[in-house]
Amino acid sequence: MLTTISKCLAVFTVVASLLFLGIAVITTAAGPNWAGDIEELPEFTFTKTVSETGTTWGAKSRSDADFSKTGIMPEVIVAARKKLKDEQDDKIKLLDQQIQSETVRLSSAKQLIEVDLDAIDRRIVQLTTDLDDIKKQIVEKTAAGTKLAEEISQVQATTATRREEVIRLQAKLEEVRADKFRANEQKRRLIDLLARVTGNIDRVERRNQQLRTRLNKPPKPPYEEKPAPSSAE
Repeated sequence: MLTTISKCLAVFTVVASLLFLGIAVITTAAGPNWAGDIEELPEFTFTKTVSETGTTWGAKSRSDADFSKTGIMPEVIVAARKKLKDEQDDKIKLLDQQIQSETVRLSSAKQLIEVDLDAIDRRIVQLTTDLDDIKKQIVEKTAAGTKLAEEISQVQATTATRREEVIRLQAKLEEVRADKFRANEQKRRLIDLLARVTGNIDRVERRNQQLRTRLNKPPKPPYEEKPAPSSAE
């Protein structure tokens, strides 16, 4: 009887040991990863203190020098997370206040923008009208410029024609001057020749008179009278 009970207790002890071992393994594998949580909290500095009474952890905030917590790891991490949550809540409240303030300012700005939009629309209409006027002026000025360019082209063509005519007349004048110079030279040569011929005739007549005088013959009238000098002489 005792042997049977002993065997039952031994089996129960083994099963209970295996059960507690499984629970410990599951708790270790699936429980909170406190060491990983420390790495996820860069806003805090964590210190580990090992003593005879056990291991204690300390946490200090990098942004708030007044916050510090000492205790076991889970307690310290929970306190740090709570501190971080409180800071985030304070930031959220501050942002909410800023959002409300900016919402009021945005509402006022929208009213001003609506007024500005109306003014801008009116200005656009005015600028469009001015642009149409400017386009009309450009078209008119372009037409006037084209007409003026045509007139200038005609004047330039007329000027070129007259310049050619002047050049032609200048060449003709040079030819006339050259002809006049040649005629004057020819006239001078002829006058010189006439003077020489007249001189020769005079000498011949004088010689003729001398010969008749020596031969006791009456003088013969001149064969030809001396020509009257021309106006050019």
